[in-house]
Amino acid sequence: MNPILTFQPLGPPLVLNGDAGFRPRYRDPSTLHPRDVCPHCRRETLRHRFITPDGIWLETHHCSEHGDVVPMRSVIVRED
Repeated sequence: MNPILTFQPLGPPLVLNGDAGFRPRYRDPSTLHPRDVCPHCRRETLRHRFITPDGIWLETHHCSEHGDVVPMRSVIVRED
């Protein structure tokens, strides 16, 4: 029997597993890799690093949809 994914509004995803009922879906922490993403759409940002004539390193992040953004670290990333 194929498991059916269902989602609770304020909790982790649950899996309906035949007669076993609902159980939380487990994700191994070693498989989760946080990345810099846009806080609006959760797409990974493009990082630009450069040095000014004064010798100061700058780093900016660019979202393809929202332009320059201040990224957030997240393991939830949209791939589309």
